[in-house]
This record gives sequence, C-alpha cells and structure tokens, in this order.
Amino acid sequence: MESYKSSLVLSFKLKDRNMTPADWAALAVSVTTLVGILAMGVKHLVKVYLSELKPNGGSSLKDKVNNLEEKVDLLTDLVKELLRK
Repeated sequence: MESYKSSLVLSFKLKDRNMTPADWAALAVSVTTLVGILAMGVKHLVKVYLSELKPNGGSSLKDKVNNLEEKVDLLTDLVKELLRK
C-alpha cells in the first residue's frame, strides 16, 4: 500500500512540473521522427502503386489491362465478321 501511495504522489508531482528545454527538445525529436517515418512509409506505398501503372513486360497491372484490351478487340472483330455472314 505504501508503494502505491508513493507512486501516486510521484505521478502528481510530475504533472505539476514545468517542461525544461531538454524535455521540449526530446518531444520535438520524437514528433519529427514519427512524422519522418510516416512520410517514408507513404512515399514507399506511392512508389509501389505507381510502378503497377507502368508496363514492365507482363506482370504489372498496366500490362494486364493492355492484354485484355487486345483480346477484347480481337473478339470484337471476330463477332463482327461472324455477323456479316
């Protein structure tokens, strides 16, 4: 019970304490680091998603769409030929 009281008193004392310049600097470094990590993560995701929109020889989304487009055009031509007969 005594340790609970001492930790409670310590927590109240910490709340009443003013932040020193070193505390502010540590907070600023922490926030800057977190924002930097978040920005790097977003940059990586954008790079990965944009790479899917460029043709690369068969495995990108753009290549798949182009391949499907060619097949649809071929099928359209075949259907038109069949309807002419």
